[in-house]
Amino acid sequence: MQEVHHAPGEVIFEEGEPSDSVAYLLTGRVEVLKRANGDQVVLGEVGAGEFVGEMGVIEGRPRGASVRAKSDVRLRLLSEAEFTERLGQEPDTALRIVLRLSERLRAANARLAELREPDEDGDEAAPPVVQPLSVPHATTVRVFAGSERVGASVPEGGLEVDELPFHVGRPVRHQESAPHMPMGLLIPDTRPFRLSRAHFSIVEERGGYAVRDFGSHLGTIVNGELIGQHAPKAYAPLQPGDNRVVAGGRDSPYAFRIVLSEP
Repeated sequence: MQEVHHAPGEVIFEEGEPSDSVAYLLTGRVEVLKRANGDQVVLGEVGAGEFVGEMGVIEGRPRGASVRAKSDVRLRLLSEAEFTERLGQEPDTALRIVLRLSERLRAANARLAELREPDEDGDEAAPPVVQPLSVPHATTVRVFAGSERVGASVPEGGLEVDELPFHVGRPVRHQESAPHMPMGLLIPDTRPFRLSRAHFSIVEERGGYAVRDFGSHLGTIVNGELIGQHAPKAYAPLQPGDNRVVAGGRDSPYAFRIVLSEP
């Protein structure tokens, strides 16, 4: 285990390189970046107290995204063996990693369910039906546009969410399979896509409400926190009042306001 310093702008991990180490951030903040259609998109930021690069090591896959220092950063660089040993010594850390893997598996299973296999007659099988839950009357959940691009698809007075989960994505294009779940809100997008067909969901989580990224390509930012397959978490809690959600990277034009209020 070694302690390393990175100046702003220095690349810590490069997308596509072998995943042979894990970084634990001691101080500072890093940016997570992803190549998309020839451009490099800043997905969001991760701060002190979080691991970065652990999923590639656990899954034995190349880096799925790049990590770059946004400020002066001090981190501990752990080899695969050191990381595994740390998980054995720290049950809370191990549990957090297991929960993260569970989130990844849930998202992967949902994406697999989008593939419609032919039945015995050669016809496509109907997608599974997801039964929504009614939103408890104690809270009103309303979605507003947070940017001009979203404003064309959301009423000025907002869209009240009366069933959970409430899924947000973009319309499917030619030869794309439709998501298996009923979409609550579709926002038009054009290539190169920032939105995934099923991008994020508003869900009931641990007695409250949260936004869950549905394994999207470019992730989701909730009140400044990056969630998704290239982030430490796949969901973030919603707070009472106004919440800002950006889908498709930090500078994406697809921004939303999700407001929780008493009826």
